[in-house]
Amino acid sequence: MRRKFLIKLIASAVLGSVFTIGASAAEIDVDFENEQFVVTGEISSKKSGEAVKLMVLNPGKTLDDAMGDGFGEAIQYVADAVTEENGKYSFFVPVLTAEDTAGYFTFYIGTVDEPESEMLTKYYSTAHFRTDVIKAINNADKSTIEQALSDSIEPLSLNFEAFEKGDLSKIAELVYKDKEKKEYDEEDFGTTQQRIKELALLSAYNESLSSVVYGADGALKHQNIIDISAIDSGGVTLYSAYENIITEKARSDVRKALLDKDFETVEDLYDTFSEAVFVHGVKSANTEGTGHIASVLTKKNADAAGVSLTKYLNVTNKSKKGIIESKLLTESFSTPQELVEKLNEIIEDVMDSQSGSDSGSGNGRGSSTGTSSMVPIVSDSAVNNTTESKKEYFTDLNNVEWAKEAINNLYEKKIVNGTGEDTFSPDNKITREQFAVILVNASGYELGGEDSSFADVVEDAYYEKHVLTAKSLGIVNGISENEFGVGKTITRQDLCVMIYRAWFNGKTGSDMSFKDKDSVSDYSKAAVGYLSSKGIINGFEDNTFKPQQACTRAQAAKIIYEAMKLR
Repeated sequence: MRRKFLIKLIASAVLGSVFTIGASAAEIDVDFENEQFVVTGEISSKKSGEAVKLMVLNPGKTLDDAMGDGFGEAIQYVADAVTEENGKYSFFVPVLTAEDTAGYFTFYIGTVDEPESEMLTKYYSTAHFRTDVIKAINNADKSTIEQALSDSIEPLSLNFEAFEKGDLSKIAELVYKDKEKKEYDEEDFGTTQQRIKELALLSAYNESLSSVVYGADGALKHQNIIDISAIDSGGVTLYSAYENIITEKARSDVRKALLDKDFETVEDLYDTFSEAVFVHGVKSANTEGTGHIASVLTKKNADAAGVSLTKYLNVTNKSKKGIIESKLLTESFSTPQELVEKLNEIIEDVMDSQSGSDSGSGNGRGSSTGTSSMVPIVSDSAVNNTTESKKEYFTDLNNVEWAKEAINNLYEKKIVNGTGEDTFSPDNKITREQFAVILVNASGYELGGEDSSFADVVEDAYYEKHVLTAKSLGIVNGISENEFGVGKTITRQDLCVMIYRAWFNGKTGSDMSFKDKDSVSDYSKAAVGYLSSKGIINGFEDNTFKPQQACTRAQAAKIIYEAMKLR
């Protein structure tokens, strides 16, 4: 309960100065363990270093009482604070009341220079009141549990939006089942409050109360009650995948998967979340290619999703694992069980058809749907200069006529794969690790290299040795000291830099003639200049190069094809 209130004068005897209370966005929680109120908020100006004043009145007391002769009995607490970053502030208000006190305390919060105050109220009851209501819950049967729960809302400070907007009878059902398994501790008020709040929030998920569990931007609300990020412990990384790997559309699907359920425990919610992210973490990545798959398909994540990845984790051949991951993206699955079933089928097919081959030699086409990879298959012929291809292997190249010869030739040499039975997906973007694999294999370099400091290079991922090899040879440096940029699309200028360092390092060409040559980064000017002088890159029809633009699969194939002719 809150309302705006204008305070023109507060007696100096009460607050030590004359001031007006400014508007703020405040919340008040009760910390039973320390017998205190926790007041947090931010001032409207969002400035740091601003003074914020707080005055708390005892139950039944008014401002008139506070400014009169009885102000000592009226005022519970007065304090100052200074705002931190973004104007945030906090107060910890000890409750100094008699043993039998229960009721609504009144809070006035504001600054010295804003005229509008905020008044809030918060109910508080001392220990013996709380003990009584918890006893009533523990002793309640199915017919009385709802009333017992209703009577506990104020004493246990349960009045948040899950109770305000949810169906109390449904929350009571969950509380009844919960207390039948284990009674609530009548002395541990904080733990009892937390358990009941969790059940109220679970009921909101079950009732599909989206506004209660999700913010307008889709953010998970009330993480202080049910912290879904807590699933990321002991090696599990599924919450991180939700935040950083999957698309916004997939995050929306995960959130929908948590609604209209029959959750009885927080663990039920965690399980459903883990299962949904496990699936979307593979098929709905926000980057091109398969670089994300190894970070999702781990033993700990599989355990959290209720499945086993024994066959996948036992595949040690990097090239074969890359092919398996690419093929997995062409499959349709909606549950972790279906994902593993498809994955195991692919593994059996790949291992059987390519047994004895370290490089992989199947038809080379399976890769992905729309978020595919350009994972190459090593071939001895890859290091030879290109020859014109007379065959066509893909049906989706009509709009990239300029790249057809390059794509077909590189496919014949097993430097690139398709994304489906007859598709190449020429307009899809290519990631940094995918191109590193292609370039190292096309160069014929022996895989090696020491362990790198790249924290984002996943051990045993299909690209690991290729990236380490490229780093050891000075072909790549990464996007920072400890990050290669796995999963990030490669820019046109960075692709040129990698080719230049691999095959033409130190050679010079004429000045660039591109209209946007000034936007080419200094570190890539030598590479772009040389490749353009040799006709390896030609830019766009408007005579721009667009150095910062993400490179497509067709563009990458064309550039490396032309470069191979001059090696």
